[in-house]
Formats: sequence, C-alpha cells, structure tokens
Amino acid sequence: MCHFPDENQKVLVTRKYINELHNRLAAYERRESDEDPVSRNLEDLMSPEMYGETNCFTDDNLDTTRRSSGLAPASPSSSREATAAQEPGDVAEAPLTNPLAFHTIDWVPGPHGAPVFMGTSSNWAFGRRVLTMTHEAVTGTPLQIDNLFFDGNVYDLKWDGSRSSCARDDFCPSNLPTQDFAIYLINSVKFRCGRLFYLFDEESFMKQFAIFHEHGANHPGLSRLWCVHYLILLAFGKAFVVQTTRSQTPPGLDLFVHAMKIMPDFTFFECNFVEKIQVLCCAALYLQCLSCRTSAYRHRWGTDIHKISQAVSLALEGGMYTEMQGQYLDETYVQKCRLMWWTLYVLERHMSTLLGVPMFINDEHICTPFPARPDQGQRTSVMHIQVKLAQILGQIHRSRP
Repeated sequence: MCHFPDENQKVLVTRKYINELHNRLAAYERRESDEDPVSRNLEDLMSPEMYGETNCFTDDNLDTTRRSSGLAPASPSSSREATAAQEPGDVAEAPLTNPLAFHTIDWVPGPHGAPVFMGTSSNWAFGRRVLTMTHEAVTGTPLQIDNLFFDGNVYDLKWDGSRSSCARDDFCPSNLPTQDFAIYLINSVKFRCGRLFYLFDEESFMKQFAIFHEHGANHPGLSRLWCVHYLILLAFGKAFVVQTTRSQTPPGLDLFVHAMKIMPDFTFFECNFVEKIQVLCCAALYLQCLSCRTSAYRHRWGTDIHKISQAVSLALEGGMYTEMQGQYLDETYVQKCRLMWWTLYVLERHMSTLLGVPMFINDEHICTPFPARPDQGQRTSVMHIQVKLAQILGQIHRSRP
C-alpha cells in the first residue's frame, strides 16, 4: 500500500484503475446488501471468488472496458447491468479517445505565419504532435513556435534561390579542392553510399574528372551537368570526412549551394538520361540530410523544379519500371537503368513516408528485375535488402488510417 503524508499531493492514476475501483465497490455493496454482514469476515471479502466477478482481466470486463472507451457497441444486457451498478448521483464518464487518431493536429502554425501540414506517417510530424499535446497538458497554454525547428530552417543556406548573380566562370580548379583531395572525397562517398545507392557511374564520371583537371571547365568535352554532379559529390564527401564543431553549417554546404546555382534548366537541356536522374537523386538526398524534407521531395530552385518526383517521372518516361527488353537496348545501359530505378525506388519510398504523402507508383506496376552484376554480388545483396525494406515501408504507409 502507498502512503502519502501530504494530503495535497497529486497522484496520477489511469482511468482503467479508477473504473476497476468503481466496479469493486459496486460489487462489494451488492454483496453486503444480499448477505448478513456478521457472517462475513475479511478473508471472505478478499476471496478469489469475489474478485472473479470484477477482475479487470476477464472477458466480461474486457468487453465492458472496450465499450466504455468507445471501441465496441454495448449490448442491452450489459447496459442494464452498468445502469444498475451506477449510483443515481454518479456522472457518466466520457469515453476514452486517442487524439492522434482523429487528425485534429495535422495543421500547425508555421514560422512565417502560414499553416504547415504534418503528414500522417511522418515521424517528425508525430514527434511535433506529441510535443504539442504534452505542452498543452502540462502548462495549459499553446506551444510557442519561436524555439522550434521547422523543415528547411535548421541551417541557413545564405542563398535565396536566385541564379542571376551566378557565373559558371567561378567553377574552376583553383576555387575547388585539389585533385588528390577531391579523389579522396569521392572515394569516401563511394565507400559510404556506393552499396546503398547508385549515385554516380564511376567509369564515366572519372573520365570527365580527368578532362576537368587537365583542361579546365571550358573544355568542349566537359558536360555542364557533370560540373553540378561533381560539386554535390564533393559536398557529400566533405560532410563525411571533415569534422568541425565551430561552424553552424555542415561542411561542404557552400559547394552544394554553388551546384544549385549552376544547375541547368532541364526543360530544353539535352544530357545523359541516367546522369540527369542521378543528379536529381544526389540533390534530393543531400537536402534530406539537411532536414529539408519538403525541398528534397519537390525542391525548387528559381523558375525550375528539380525534385525526387521529377526523377520518378523521368524514370517512368524512360521505361525504367519495365523489363527493358528490345533489340535497340544495350545490355550495359539496361543494367545501369535497373540500378538507377531501384535506387530511385528506395529514395522515393523513404522520402514519401518521412513527409507523409502518397506514394508515386504501386508495386503492382513494377516489373523490372534486379540488376545482374555477378562481379558485385555483395552490392547486389545489399540492394535486395534495401528494396525489401522499402517495400515493407510502402505497405505500412498504404495501410495507415
């Protein structure tokens, strides 16, 4: 038994425990009115037979608990029993409800005044809902947004999205990491991400790398899209290997912003189909790491839109979700497309779930097999696991209420 010396001390108990005490008291009063009080003793009062009627773990009381919480309809007989057990002066208890199940906190005030939608499957949104409910229950006041981090506001990119002040002439070896350090950064990205995502094709990428460091950025054989790709990979590499505690921005952020400034408008830009999707995936993944979920999903720069959804659209237009069989298809190209598709699939499933929005494509429409790479069996196995986890994640996401 618990002893509380201070009578004003508050004790927190569950509603189920209070209901159990009410049921025990009602059963005791009925038993006392039916039997002679002299013939009963303390052992009879505490006997298992008595508690068998009111044990909260019996089927009857479980049904009563479910009905009182609004989870199951009450039968007429059970309603009469509950009415008989209730004293005339008692007040009916309100049914227990789950506030998270009715989507009453899906919209919250944003940092700039506009309401922000929190997706139903987003773990970030769930944490914000619980924080809001807890703050209101403890303090009785709404949660203030001044000290909260919202999507896209964790880091200051120091850029408003405009490209007017950007020139490609700034992209030269003297303004970038040295050749040896750049190779080290690229290898760090390959080591940490190469088995999970197909972010760049090493053979073709390093050919462009050699041209850039030998002839500069103005060489006609250098792809403009490769320059963007190169900067994003350098930004990833710096984030992986450079450790700092003084800076308020992650290492390599300046390289990423530079890449976004020289990102071409894809509306009329002709380039390698697979590399275009790789650049979009790299940019979306980096933004996701910066807690810019919305920007990673549909990230907009200036008048152009580059997003994970656009990458999915490009892949669908290119038929990557099919078996890709035809006399005009090169086997090497097919394997690259399959690697790219499943990388895109995993990223799209994770980002859609984190943002709490519907998936782009159903699994029933996908018939492309896994890439056949006998020389990289371990990498293929890792991708299999990644895809299986993404499929399970998609099933959970589609089954949400």
